[in-house]
Amino acid sequence: MSLTCSCGDDEWEPGMVNWTFPTEFTALRTKRARKCCSCGDRIAHGDECAEVPRGKGPENAMEVRIYSEEGLVPLASKWMCETCAGLAFALDDLGYCSQPWLDQRALVQEYAELNRGTAFPANTELRKS
Repeated sequence: MSLTCSCGDDEWEPGMVNWTFPTEFTALRTKRARKCCSCGDRIAHGDECAEVPRGKGPENAMEVRIYSEEGLVPLASKWMCETCAGLAFALDDLGYCSQPWLDQRALVQEYAELNRGTAFPANTELRKS
């Protein structure tokens, strides 16, 4: 796992999965509960969560004919629980690339370790020169 500011605008290979970053919270409206794609927690019907749309590059001539070479073959959406989605939105606001398939709690912990000691400590006075 690693935080990155580079979102990899590389060429997509046939069959590579493209995860689209969620844009907002929504209530889960599926008939069955889902698992968070980030932490694995259960998301019950009606719980706040974020939908993560996915697609893949076409792998064969039939898929190319239907979706074109630049199009994405739709895959089933994944879901992020309210906690992980909130953390992902915060990391996105800080300029980090979206990685919804990774554990967002671990990414925030990595962010905290990278930025430890960079802020002014509490209750300190700046010296006047």
